[in-house]
Amino acid sequence: MEHNKKKNDFIVISNDGECAYIKDTKGNYYCLDYFYADKSLFRDYSGIEPIQSYIDEDGDVCHEYDDDYWEITNDIVEDYIKDYDKRCVVIMKDNFDFNAGDIFEVKKDNEWWYGLPISERLDEIGDIEVSGVCYDDSPKYTDAYISNAFIDDGYHYRELTDFELEEVNNNYDFVYEQVMNYINGR
Repeated sequence: MEHNKKKNDFIVISNDGECAYIKDTKGNYYCLDYFYADKSLFRDYSGIEPIQSYIDEDGDVCHEYDDDYWEITNDIVEDYIKDYDKRCVVIMKDNFDFNAGDIFEVKKDNEWWYGLPISERLDEIGDIEVSGVCYDDSPKYTDAYISNAFIDDGYHYRELTDFELEEVNNNYDFVYEQVMNYINGR
């Protein structure tokens, strides 16, 4: 199952060097798993020059590239995603029938959902511990932070890593909401 989207409807929200998670303006999530993709898919966005050009027996100009010489960077991935409709790339409706280099929809509770950045899954965080609450700093509580929390990663309920806690604590509105819940005994 597939569908097309309007050009430049995507925002890359994370890219770990193997797959890029994308969000559209309606809040839907997508993924581009490019780890096993042929680098030639990204060549037009890399600025790489051919190592050799020649004319074949039919008179066509052919180019040879050394794709081991360059890496797929965040900028290349973002340009590839922004330009997907010009290349007639189809958005896959499920993640079971895609090829490397395809963009596919990510739905809650499928295996790809759990790869979304923690900042996109704040509503799934539980058992939140708040620290640093200084009542003299009321009503701002600027020193308060989330010191521990848990999330379901698709396999088990686990503690957030230090990196994830830092990401959560960078969302001041979320932290403030949790501080208010803590103070109000919720």
